[in-house]
Amino acid sequence: MYTLARNIFIFFAVILFQVLVMDNIMLNGYLVPYVYLLFILLIPFETPLWLLIIAGFMLGAGIDLLENTAGMHTAASVLVAFIRPYML
Repeated sequence: MYTLARNIFIFFAVILFQVLVMDNIMLNGYLVPYVYLLFILLIPFETPLWLLIIAGFMLGAGIDLLENTAGMHTAASVLVAFIRPYML
């Protein structure tokens, strides 16, 4: 139960950090660093794939909702969640 509460807290903290801090950092005037994908990559390896994909969808949808990007981050998050077991 402790790890579930910790992961939920980190989930919301990552969304807030991305929207409030990282979106205001511009590299060379054009590039914005997106660190929210690290949440998907750092979830414990015992997490089932279906839960990982749902977490990726919710994370991407939260970023899309706050950044007004209409599905771009949702698609990227779900793709990263799906290929994570093969990538790591």
